[in-house]
Amino acid sequence: MRSEVKALLLLEGRLLLNRCRDESGAFYYALPGGGQRPFEPMETALVREVLEETGLHIRAGRLAAVAEEISENPQERERFPEYAHRIHHIFLAEAAGPAAPVPVEPDSGQEAAEWVPLAQAQQLPLRPFQLRGRLNEILCSSGAQFHPAPLSPTDF
Repeated sequence: MRSEVKALLLLEGRLLLNRCRDESGAFYYALPGGGQRPFEPMETALVREVLEETGLHIRAGRLAAVAEEISENPQERERFPEYAHRIHHIFLAEAAGPAAPVPVEPDSGQEAAEWVPLAQAQQLPLRPFQLRGRLNEILCSSGAQFHPAPLSPTDF
């Protein structure tokens, strides 16, 4: 199982997202962030990962949501065992520097970091997929929400 940290960065009605392409060539969008290293505090991991993927310095805020992804695809479980079961800790965050992101160390498949209008972001193929269409709910909530993996996820 892999522990990941993700950032919800909202600025002037726009959300910072990574535009990515999967192995089949299809586009999807992901919250900036990534894997927590052993013995690394979550806040440190969040700041590091967002800087690597977007070039943006941030300050971490409160925990907003937790999402679990479990792949039921046997080939993915075999090829990528640590990625086949992930827990995403999603934090509110704010920019601590200029809002013109340029990735320093983009993730595999990442093509760009983009500020996307929140209304548009609600409609995008977003990962983790449990957040699709729920961004406003999460941003407006006063406490963390848990989004478990469905019994049979249709996309990973």
